[in-house]
Amino acid sequence: MIKHRAFTLLEMMVALAMAGIIAAAAVGAGMAINRVMVDTRRRATVWDEAKRLEEALLSRVQEAGGDPMASFQSVFVEDNCVADGTRNLPDCAGADRLTILAAKPGLPVCAVEVLGAVLKGVASPCCITADFVGPAVLVRDDGVAVTVSLHNPNLASCQVNAPPGQGNPTPQALGDGKLALITAQTIFPRPKGANGEYELMLWTDSGSPANGLVDEVELGLFADRVYDFQIALGYDSAPEDGDVVDNGTTTDEWLGNAEPIPATLPASIAPSQLRMIDIAVAVGTRAEQFTNIATKLHNRSGVGVNPTNVYLAPTRGQIAFRNLNISVP
Repeated sequence: MIKHRAFTLLEMMVALAMAGIIAAAAVGAGMAINRVMVDTRRRATVWDEAKRLEEALLSRVQEAGGDPMASFQSVFVEDNCVADGTRNLPDCAGADRLTILAAKPGLPVCAVEVLGAVLKGVASPCCITADFVGPAVLVRDDGVAVTVSLHNPNLASCQVNAPPGQGNPTPQALGDGKLALITAQTIFPRPKGANGEYELMLWTDSGSPANGLVDEVELGLFADRVYDFQIALGYDSAPEDGDVVDNGTTTDEWLGNAEPIPATLPASIAPSQLRMIDIAVAVGTRAEQFTNIATKLHNRSGVGVNPTNVYLAPTRGQIAFRNLNISVP
């Protein structure tokens, strides 16, 4: 005869306690694995966002220029930009500001001379038409590009009003030269919050005439969760041989990668030698792992950016300008 023995109360309590410990460990392990998976997905997503942002920026820069502008006349970089009350632009908190001018295809280029505050066509028949309204560029005979906002064209006298427009970081005087309609876009970081985050904004001045002042209705969000936006410019200058050397130092052929981009170029560099642009961005997301690591892009001051509890995905890319109007070996 087989005798059956049941658990004693003590044995049952021990078994239940062990089962509870195992279950708790399993739940804890599952939660830890889930946190790691969520964190990994966030990091993968932010890398994709950073790369897409960089490509979007570079593609817009490639549109720069067009008759009568060469590339160096159609890109304005404000390194480590400060607040500009004359344009209602915020301080960049260590990042850069970029303005891109692109000629509108299929529209005429008009040779003009200055008559006070207006521009007058010098050719006959008059090259100023009713279409000469809106953002435009005046490429002066000395090679300087001046942005203007055309309005009130007078076809009878072949004149058009030309107050300052969107683009030039510093005011520029009118002068004799060539006039063409353009699109102008300014991309700038707007600080958001206290953890070093930016919103990357796109400004297109509008109005009739446009006033050169940022209005909220003229802004569009280009990207968020941005923690740095840095630009470097490559000049084929030492020597001019078709190769723009980048070794990350102050002695190569780039400005802005290791030193500030000056308002006035060194005597050894001609503005027309601009060939390439390098755009670097850092996009971030809140995460639990691989955070609090300083990231330094180009000539960012100090050790770079290091937001609290944020995983950063830094990326950079270089691209040659299309509208160079030159022939190289």
